[in-house]
Amino acid sequence: MPIHDVEYTGGEERRNKTGQANRHRLPAFLDLTQQATPNRPINNQEEHQPKETLKQEQVEKGTIDKQALATSTVMNTYGVLARNASKNGIGVFGLASSLTGNTYGVYGRVDSPSGIAGMFMTSATTGTVLAANNSVKRIFRLDAAGNLFAAGTLNPNGADYAELVASAGNRNDYEPGDVLVIDEFADRHVTRSYEPYSTNVAGVFSTKPGILGSVHEMSQASDEEIPVAMVGIVPCKVSAENGSIRRGDLLVTSSTLGYAMRATDRSQFAGAILGKAMEPLDKGLGLIQILVSPQ
Repeated sequence: MPIHDVEYTGGEERRNKTGQANRHRLPAFLDLTQQATPNRPINNQEEHQPKETLKQEQVEKGTIDKQALATSTVMNTYGVLARNASKNGIGVFGLASSLTGNTYGVYGRVDSPSGIAGMFMTSATTGTVLAANNSVKRIFRLDAAGNLFAAGTLNPNGADYAELVASAGNRNDYEPGDVLVIDEFADRHVTRSYEPYSTNVAGVFSTKPGILGSVHEMSQASDEEIPVAMVGIVPCKVSAENGSIRRGDLLVTSSTLGYAMRATDRSQFAGAILGKAMEPLDKGLGLIQILVSPQ
């Protein structure tokens, strides 16, 4: 995309003390020296004019004040581009002043599956990328290292903490609710439980983690990894092979692959407890809610 090395302020070229223009790289379609006409798009590139014109009655009624569209399908475009050079300035300021209704100070939308509705970036490796205040204090901050700080409670749509751990064997053999144990043949791997009272018990294949931890960067997760619920409430596969399961019963691994059972032999409790049943199972095999708390 052509670039013009001129910075514009108030429609005039900004010059330094030597009379030379300060250089700042602007996209060609923002070059104010060129005037687009119906027969000549700006800089001979695809015309950057809205395909849909703003209706005059919308402006008069106040439903739309200003409209900015970048309609090119072949170039990097900006619907709105704002700059601020002041050390205390604001590049874009949005205000919805109505005291009623569902309003937005700033609204972002993207229609491309690979697009981003709102991007916030800092050129430094320290400092703050995103922050939020209420009328009294700062309540949310995301720093340049990816650390998240919040003054309130995190309310995820899940009830457990899980961590991504590599699975032994074929990943497709595993499914949510499986009881998992530490694999004896590979570091940092889990496999489905296969014997009663295993002291290698690790957790349960999480159905929908509330918080998901990982040792990787976000883009480096392996397809072999599964979310292992280590604390919290999750659906779990259970068997009544050692008697009916009642609410509050301690659970351990069973002889059925990937299933837990009621714990009855106190001499084998140490290190083998998976958690506690929060729902009953009278007979056979089933899926119930359990409180995962290995001990």
